[in-house]
Amino acid sequence: MLTNLITQTHAESNGTYGIERVHAELTLGRGVKVGFHQVHLPMQRAEVQGVMAAENGDGSSPTTSPATSSNATLRAMARTTRGSPTSPN
Repeated sequence: MLTNLITQTHAESNGTYGIERVHAELTLGRGVKVGFHQVHLPMQRAEVQGVMAAENGDGSSPTTSPATSSNATLRAMARTTRGSPTSPN
């Protein structure tokens, strides 16, 4: 069952999400309580992997704009953000 959920999440990302992003989507986006290695091993056994980031020519990866960030990451940021750093909250 977990392997099916992992491969479904990977497929929904058009095959781009790797272990870390699949884990983040499951835990933050879908509320599934699962450890990193519980995602890693089934992905490895199913021979499922994400797409590697392109390099900028200087060996660094390009930065990701908020428009292309994971929905799970954006939802997690929205839950943890309480206001601006200068606000009294």
